[in-house]
Amino acid sequence: MTGGLQRRTILASALIALLVGAAFATLLVSNSREQHSTRLAQRSQQVLAAADRLERLMLQIEAGERGYALTREPRFLSQWEAARRDFPAASSHFVRLAAVRAHDATAQAIVATAGSYIRDYSVPLVNRARRSARSGPPAQRGRVRLRRRLHLR
Repeated sequence: MTGGLQRRTILASALIALLVGAAFATLLVSNSREQHSTRLAQRSQQVLAAADRLERLMLQIEAGERGYALTREPRFLSQWEAARRDFPAASSHFVRLAAVRAHDATAQAIVATAGSYIRDYSVPLVNRARRSARSGPPAQRGRVRLRRRLHLR
């Protein structure tokens, strides 16, 4: 009888050890998947932050170019130049972070489009505004023209 009880005890202990081991293995796999998901979420946050930085730079470029073209005030030009200076580093950082299969081409297309905007539109616009031989900023010329037309002094 003692042999049967001993064998059942060993069998029950082995079964419990197997169940505990399976539960532990399940926890390990779940933990590994959770860590992977956390890394992906952190990476996504980094990509979003880099995209946000690019967007803010492009808005700064646009505001600077328009402000300078309208008023010829140097403060707008300094804002424009600072954003242009920071753009290459920010764009390469964005492309490097987004270099995950399908997103790599999208990030490169975004950066290429933004670079084209700066090179083909923004720089020529500011250069024309710099070379403009007319007196005073365009906004001021418009006010003067309106006053003359209304016969105001």
